[in-house]
Amino acid sequence: MYIFIIYYPFYCVQTQLGKTKTDVQQMIPSRLEKIQQIKHSVDLRKRNTEKEKADSVEVFTALISSIETSQAELMELMEEKQKAAEMQTEELIKDLEQKITVTGERH
Repeated sequence: MYIFIIYYPFYCVQTQLGKTKTDVQQMIPSRLEKIQQIKHSVDLRKRNTEKEKADSVEVFTALISSIETSQAELMELMEEKQKAAEMQTEELIKDLEQKITVTGERH
């Protein structure tokens, strides 16, 4: 009877240990699969980020090019307006000088 009392708790511990070992062995594949899913998710996120970065560079490069083109066109337009204003001023000065000359010749 004493042997049974000593043996029974040992048997229970051994049975519980076996069950725990089985549970752990069953958890390992699911944990490994979870690790693979996480790695895949990280890889996918990395690829998406790289794509987004490349797209952003492309968009900003096009935007910068457009701004530079617009700036060059604006500078050219401003220069043309300045030249036109200078020519108009020169013509006005010549006209006034001519009127002064004509008026001076009359008097």
